[in-house]
Amino acid sequence: MENRSAWGLCRAWGIFAPALLCLSLGAQNDSRAQAFPTRPITVIYPYAGGSTTEAGARSISAEAAKILGQPVVFENRPGANGRLGLKDLIAARGDAHTLFWGSDGLMVIQPIADPDFKLEVGKDYVPISLGIQLYLTLVGRAGLPYRDAKGMIAYAKANPGKINFAHGGTGSSGHFVSEMLLQSADITATLIPYKGATPALNDLIGGQVDLLFLSASSRPFIDSGKAIGIASAAKTRIKPFLDIPTFLESGINVSPSIWFGVIAPGGTAPDVVAKLNAAFNGAQKNPELARRLEANGYITNVGMSAADFASFIRSEVDASTPVVRKTGFRLQ
Repeated sequence: MENRSAWGLCRAWGIFAPALLCLSLGAQNDSRAQAFPTRPITVIYPYAGGSTTEAGARSISAEAAKILGQPVVFENRPGANGRLGLKDLIAARGDAHTLFWGSDGLMVIQPIADPDFKLEVGKDYVPISLGIQLYLTLVGRAGLPYRDAKGMIAYAKANPGKINFAHGGTGSSGHFVSEMLLQSADITATLIPYKGATPALNDLIGGQVDLLFLSASSRPFIDSGKAIGIASAAKTRIKPFLDIPTFLESGINVSPSIWFGVIAPGGTAPDVVAKLNAAFNGAQKNPELARRLEANGYITNVGMSAADFASFIRSEVDASTPVVRKTGFRLQ
């Protein structure tokens, strides 16, 4: 209960409310906010380690820990397309000493694509802070007979089913963007799921798979000639891929934003939510951290309140539902 809620209740009781009780309600609320956190916070990242996105989430979490005054234990808990870690978060209901890095793929796309997977914003979980947004870039293995989006599409149409796309797991953002591209370009391909983007990238570099949507983790491999930058799924050219055209430049309408944000268990008190929001937003204001995130192509959102983040997720669901249905995207 927030302070204003306590005092509103006291006003509703009028002269029958003992002043001491009203003061007690407000004082308890203040002490709870001041006390949290009382022990180390576990932050669950539900995907495999090694990606630049994971590095960004770790860095933001570590900086937020300094503001909160308690250590953060950052844990990778991959499995079940991210749902394994989410299950642990939901089980911690009411205790924000367990937090979670959710993504658009897990929190938006999967509940639309899987009728058996239901998530309700504000009930099953409480949004805290929209940590980072990014756009993915399609990367190809070295030696492909094409080097750009138009060449890839022409090859795919001339050789139906002969190209393949790796992705970081069924229901992941990379999976969804791959499906969107196939639909928009009217081509067919084999989709190969991995337990995270890092093992998929390893196989791309090794020549076992053809194509993969990635964030900035692919830049060194493109620079060294071990991979090819095909096109970015962004509205405009982005860092660190300013030399790589977008799909939109080739007339292909593929530009979904990818996001990762911090969420707390359902039942987390509003004052604790506000404190966590201030800490994670404040972490992104660190100049050095902000510079590193920007260099990796990330867009930070330091001014978004927890309520705004909740509204953002709801709007993402509304906007993504027709897209998911149009592409025929399904979890297998």
